[in-house]
Amino acid sequence: MSRIGPLSNALVQAVAEGRAVLFVGAGFSHGVTGLDWGALLDTLKPQIQDTSGWDNLDALDRAELFVQAHGRERLESELAALLPSVDALADKVTEFHKALVSQPFPVIVTTNYDGLVEATLQALDEPYRLVVEEAEVAPALAANDGCRVVVKMHGDLLLGDTIVLTRDDYMGYEARRPAMVALLQSLFLSRAFFFYGFGLSDPNFLLIFNAVLRKQAVGGGAWALMREPNHLLARYWQSHKVDVISGNTYGDLERYVETLGREVAKLRRDRFDLTAVLANHFPDEQHSILRLLEEVQERFVRQLERLEPFTWVRLPHNELESYRVSEGDDALGAFRVLRALERAGLPVPAKVYASAAELLGKLNYPEDARAAADTCLRVLKQTNTRATPELRGALGRVFSRLGDLERARPFLERALAEGDQRDVASRTAELAWLLRCVLDRMDQLRERRRERAARDVLARFLKKYAGFFELAARQPAVDDEAWVWSAYYANHRLGRVFAMASELAGQSGEVYALQAIERLVRALELAPGKPEPYRILRPLLVAPRTGKGDVARWARVVAAAPADIQRKLRELFGEVAAPEPEPPPPPPRPTVSMPGRRSPGVSKPRVTKIE
Repeated sequence: MSRIGPLSNALVQAVAEGRAVLFVGAGFSHGVTGLDWGALLDTLKPQIQDTSGWDNLDALDRAELFVQAHGRERLESELAALLPSVDALADKVTEFHKALVSQPFPVIVTTNYDGLVEATLQALDEPYRLVVEEAEVAPALAANDGCRVVVKMHGDLLLGDTIVLTRDDYMGYEARRPAMVALLQSLFLSRAFFFYGFGLSDPNFLLIFNAVLRKQAVGGGAWALMREPNHLLARYWQSHKVDVISGNTYGDLERYVETLGREVAKLRRDRFDLTAVLANHFPDEQHSILRLLEEVQERFVRQLERLEPFTWVRLPHNELESYRVSEGDDALGAFRVLRALERAGLPVPAKVYASAAELLGKLNYPEDARAAADTCLRVLKQTNTRATPELRGALGRVFSRLGDLERARPFLERALAEGDQRDVASRTAELAWLLRCVLDRMDQLRERRRERAARDVLARFLKKYAGFFELAARQPAVDDEAWVWSAYYANHRLGRVFAMASELAGQSGEVYALQAIERLVRALELAPGKPEPYRILRPLLVAPRTGKGDVARWARVVAAAPADIQRKLRELFGEVAAPEPEPPPPPPRPTVSMPGRRSPGVSKPRVTKIE
């Protein structure tokens, strides 16, 4: 065991070269999630009829007792009620979390159920792939997009079906999770590992790690940063090729991580950053070489745009959305030519691949659209380029169309917040796509009865993006079809969001219900032939959970609907009575006007303030 002191050069090199895996345990979430597994089980003890021998049981057996008494789903629900969601953790990410996760670990493995790793990556604006289920292992390994991979080896409590909670889960892990075990074994055999906040005692870890040690030593070395570990256990791990680095306090560990980050950044800058390399070796020619590279790329794109198969490269989003492919166009062929040019070393900009991804997705080439989006991300990573809001919006729309809504959401959030606010059409489109992601997440959580997490998602969205809701109220240009549909979907989905908020808020949800009604009515004004808003609007007007209904308004909405929609509504809900005619105003009373006095039958004009 070594005390915190000089860094291992081998560790710095492994991290800087992207050969190291970060493995975090409960210590990473120390003081953040407030989740204490042992304390939780003690609170559940009164719900178990037979607790004989409780004090002599470990946590796994105590959890098994609860499962036997009440079922697994009940235990997961109790735990989920205490666990903050990724959305709730967004404000809990510290500078230390960023300092650790921002280091170039291509893979991060965690035994934690919480989403603190994901929240930290989102705070760093780092795209990532999440591996929880068996089916997600192979696609993550096959991807070539430069994105980080987060492996949750014990599952995701909020959405996954493979949570490791009880002794039975641990004992059956290898049989139930063969792809996950194979992934972890291959990582141990081929990569270096840096453990933080992990005690090296997890049964699944020991099973996998010992299998690797029987074959050979860990591929690139292993280092474990621990607070006051047992010296004898540290000696044991030293004999098993793991260098345990000890600190007295969490502050000691954090300072070590910060020092590691500085050394890694310095080594990467000296080796891989073109500007730094030129400054070190050719300082006099540095500016000329950098300008030459910029000119080559600019000229290449200009020439490319002039070629007939690539005319779509110069189109902005709204024109690309309405782009009509002519008979001679070959968008798929154009994309494959671009990839061949990239392999030949020509500097194809990330923006071109983003446009290609949007066009291929629109033309129903999903796999090629995904490949184009992944290539875009890889080019950004390789060139160390920050994505523009326009590029983020394009990637968000592509991943949304492909059904990968969790990957789409961070791109759309940034695009909406950072994009040109004068471009109302684009911002409205991003709002509509982002709403789709939020609704999908909430639907998944509510389907699994994760009400706290669903509230977290809703509360964060309403708080952070309320200032953008007025985009849905803007009147789109009549000749801009894409904008009209964006406004429709933004209003329709906002209506759904407010309807959910009304339901979750209970008796205090009337304000949300009124907002839902207004958004849905606006959606129907834009697209009266769409049936979905009617289905959400009817219970809000006819049978609201709180407040008074407005059957007459529902009848007016139906009366204004196209004939085919009226037929469908009658089939679904039966006949809807026509609104009662308003009674005629009473005749005015005869009066005698007096000079300087208002006639008693004439009311004072009232000015209504528009909020």
